[in-house]
Amino acid sequence: MRNVQAMMAAVLLLIALAGEATAAGPSLAVSPAAGPPETVFTVTGGGFTPASTARVIVFYLAATAAGGRGERDVLDRRVPVAADGSFTLAVDAAAFVPEVYHVISPDAPSTVVANFTVTGGAGALPGLPNTGGGGAQPHALPIHGLSAVGGMLAVLGIGLLNDGRQRRPVR
Repeated sequence: MRNVQAMMAAVLLLIALAGEATAAGPSLAVSPAAGPPETVFTVTGGGFTPASTARVIVFYLAATAAGGRGERDVLDRRVPVAADGSFTLAVDAAAFVPEVYHVISPDAPSTVVANFTVTGGAGALPGLPNTGGGGAQPHALPIHGLSAVGGMLAVLGIGLLNDGRQRRPVR
């Protein structure tokens, strides 16, 4: 029973640590969330390694010849990160087609994603103002934290299975 309690305490500790690491990790945001092709979108990042560079990729999903959808990169740039771990990048959408665009930074320890939408342009729907609303909110996918928690849960399960078995002497 003490082994089970010790393993439960270890799992709870790892869950707490994974949550703290994820909360303090890198983040991305785009402003405004939507606009016509002449919009200049601002990508801001935070929580990156201070005084380094961060790779920023902007892409959308385009139709492929096979009938599916594949990534089409429109921007791949290295951006200087300030001493406080933040950066800002202006993205001019003048040549972008109306579509939902995804912004990622593969340099982050977990995948960080933000989205923005290039709308049909000023002439697409006359009389309707562009409020900049809509679009998906930025989020982080804590891949590394989930892996640690999954590993500990597996160890806990194995420990519980072994604890419930009767041991027979080997002859």
